[in-house]
Amino acid sequence: MGIEAEPAVDSADETTASIAVPAKKPEQTQEKAAVQKISTNSAQNAAANAPQGGLSPAEIVRIQAGLRAFGNDMVEIDGKVGTSTKNAVSEFQKLFRLPVTGEPDAKLLAKMQEIGLVN
Repeated sequence: MGIEAEPAVDSADETTASIAVPAKKPEQTQEKAAVQKISTNSAQNAAANAPQGGLSPAEIVRIQAGLRAFGNDMVEIDGKVGTSTKNAVSEFQKLFRLPVTGEPDAKLLAKMQEIGLVN
């Protein structure tokens, strides 16, 4: 009556987690749990979680900081592309004659670096 141990990671490219989940409400004298194994390949996981435009959360933070420095005080610097970030990005793209998508992308970041808004 216990949880069986398994190797945590089959290869260096995988991330694995084991979670004990009650199979059903245990009776007072019984303890039952099912073990659910979650395993993902780190390369696939990174690709699936990449924001639009292929930018990392750190790059999104840089863009948000640049937009703030540019005068968009409503932009939250949190690495997430919310409404205020999308609006500020659209405005910046329009001003610098970039394709207006409202999404942070490599072209936007390159333009911000070119004009010295971010390093």
